[in-house]
Amino acid sequence: MINKDIDLEYTKYYKGKKLSKLYPTEFVVRSFLGTYPNLKPNSISFYKGKKVLDLGCGDGRNIPFLSDLGYRVYGLEINKEIVEFCSKNLEFNNYKANLQVGNNSNTNFQKEFFDCIIACHSFYYLNNNDCFSSNLNEISRILKKGGRLIFSIPNQKSYLLRYAEILEDNYAIIKDDPLGIRNGLKIKFFETETQIINFLNRKFEEFKIGFCENNWWGLEEFYWTVSCTSK
Repeated sequence: MINKDIDLEYTKYYKGKKLSKLYPTEFVVRSFLGTYPNLKPNSISFYKGKKVLDLGCGDGRNIPFLSDLGYRVYGLEINKEIVEFCSKNLEFNNYKANLQVGNNSNTNFQKEFFDCIIACHSFYYLNNNDCFSSNLNEISRILKKGGRLIFSIPNQKSYLLRYAEILEDNYAIIKDDPLGIRNGLKIKFFETETQIINFLNRKFEEFKIGFCENNWWGLEEFYWTVSCTSK
């Protein structure tokens, strides 16, 4: 289970947020609509009626975009308080989704339920005593064969690793979270594309990997963006 103190901090954080207009995360939009040398978009009709999971949906920011693509959208968050906020925020924006409580290693969805899974700044958080393989196995379980996984994961330069306790095998304990809610959480990070492929290739193939380097007025984001398909 997620540390109870961190669960409480997340609850307080979302209770303090106001309902607002929702805008999708940039790399999610680019993953579906961008035309790049190594990543081409599908036709809009391709998504119609298929099921997508927004893993760690937060305030719901990516759900209207996914819904507009034609997906049947599901969302997952770690407790009912965040789910309730997300539901209200979606209603405020005239959207809705199937929202449930769960976590990265225990989603409670049926085997091979989804055509696509989006893990926007969420896939790399670990429950107590879990390893990244636990998350990977669960995502592989609920994703259809040939289904698409799109996720982001930190590079070693990420602000999340600033003053972090670095563990073996590219794990870290967050110590200096700018939001003040994730300190003590264990996360996974990767230093190279090769590390990502070697870790995931038991379950996934057709890797398309990008890298984002952003400095948001002093908040430095360094993270990998990955699109792959389930074997």
